[in-house]
Amino acid sequence: MDIRDRIEFYRNKRGWSRLKLAEMLEISYTALKNWYNEKQCQPSLRTIQKACAVFDITMTEMFSGVSSEESELSIEQRALLEVYDKLSPRNKKVVMALAKGLVEE
Repeated sequence: MDIRDRIEFYRNKRGWSRLKLAEMLEISYTALKNWYNEKQCQPSLRTIQKACAVFDITMTEMFSGVSSEESELSIEQRALLEVYDKLSPRNKKVVMALAKGLVEE
């Protein structure tokens, strides 16, 4: 799904017409219509940021298609995974052994 499809998804989710979306994004209806009629025509970064604001979503949600509500990981869990991903393979094994040892069974 490309960015135009994602914007269309969130527009439909809100029940907005394309005209209403163009007004909300402060762009012309013709500019919005061109996204769908011309393959090389894409929304600008500024317009994507504005779309995120009007849809009340993050840029990550816009590009991933996963809302923060749908995410099964907490902020702490994501932070832990980011650190873990930076470890060497050897240190990953050490962390796993330590974590397993800390879990109360």
